[in-house]
Amino acid sequence: MSEAAVNYDYLMEQDHVNVMVVGSGAREQALSWKLSQSERIGSLSVVSSGPDIVEIAQDPDNAIDLVIVGSDADLANGMVDDLSRVGVPAFGPTQQAARIESSKPYAKRLMNESGVPTAGFEIFSDPTRAHEYIDMRQQPLYVKAGGLALGKGALECLTADAAHQAVDDIIVRKQFGEAGNEVVIEDYLHGREISLHAISDGETYRMFPSSQDHKKADDGDTGLNTGGMGTISSVPWFDQADVNAAGLTVVKPILTAMRNDGNTFSGLLYPGVMVQNGTATVLEYNARFGDPETQVYMRRLKSDFLDVITATMARRLRDVPLEWSDDYAVCIVAASGGYPGPYEKGKRIKGIDAADSMEGIKVFLASAAEQDGEHFTTGGRVLGVTAVGATLKSALDSGYEAMEKIRFDGKKVRYDIGTKAL
Repeated sequence: MSEAAVNYDYLMEQDHVNVMVVGSGAREQALSWKLSQSERIGSLSVVSSGPDIVEIAQDPDNAIDLVIVGSDADLANGMVDDLSRVGVPAFGPTQQAARIESSKPYAKRLMNESGVPTAGFEIFSDPTRAHEYIDMRQQPLYVKAGGLALGKGALECLTADAAHQAVDDIIVRKQFGEAGNEVVIEDYLHGREISLHAISDGETYRMFPSSQDHKKADDGDTGLNTGGMGTISSVPWFDQADVNAAGLTVVKPILTAMRNDGNTFSGLLYPGVMVQNGTATVLEYNARFGDPETQVYMRRLKSDFLDVITATMARRLRDVPLEWSDDYAVCIVAASGGYPGPYEKGKRIKGIDAADSMEGIKVFLASAAEQDGEHFTTGGRVLGVTAVGATLKSALDSGYEAMEKIRFDGKKVRYDIGTKAL
């Protein structure tokens, strides 16, 4: 059954929609929290990724009406295609469309062809040619694994030696496995990085407000890259008019190019962009919600999220409003000591309920397991404390006050989230 032949209009009319969210992070917790507020929600389950998802979704006892696929790996592996083949509606791009994230060479070539502003680049599978290219270019550079590398495949190289090392690590030593069969070597962009999100049904798209992730592990934007240590929305210096203008240059052309390419994109498109002199230049595209970004977006979204998702599935996004609170929202991440390097697990977490009970606060768990009424750390990014406020400063003050109530051995927090935007 082709994508074009599927009619999901009935999902918009259904009174009780049973939803399964696939994924195990704070992103999926935030999506589920917002979905639970819909008057039309039936059962709602959050399940970790695995090869049995299709069987679970098909089980008549579960009666799943809609699956929302959260992670890049599941999309790249074709989970949406697998579910659609057995008649289970799934929100997210097909495997081919998800290549906009899973294949940087594909994305960069498509950006070039469609006129989307992006950094100058070349693609290599031969390390010798990559080394020769580095010697001809001005540093700094970015060297990126061509495939998915769990957010760790983009290496900032301030010197030629660092760039040569990155090429060898990726292509020769296979530091990122098969994701390193090709490398993209890019010119270094200067400016201020922000996250954009756009939901698309393949024809219509709607821009979310701006947000800004803080990817470096330590205060002052120092340390190693992480999956994100905190986020703000909106970005004070990039208002909705700026967002809409960026949508015309970095979202609309790529969606049109993908549709013309036979890879219509339906789902959430997340361009990471560098802004310089008011112009947004694409660093990369993601084919799903960002993690810390989702936590702030779900705090600000006023529309019924289930209505938005089902309208997207039915290719009727134009019929559903997307409304946002005027409040600012922030997410402050608590990570395990040592993250993103080696860290210990199993640390008892205290104070989650105390923080969660504060006005305007919602805590989303990422890598925390509950046992006998207590929570323990199970991974790197443990949880996100989210707060809302009429001003960015009031939201940050509230968020950090709540974070102080949460304690576990080795807790790692950045204490400068949003300060550059104040």
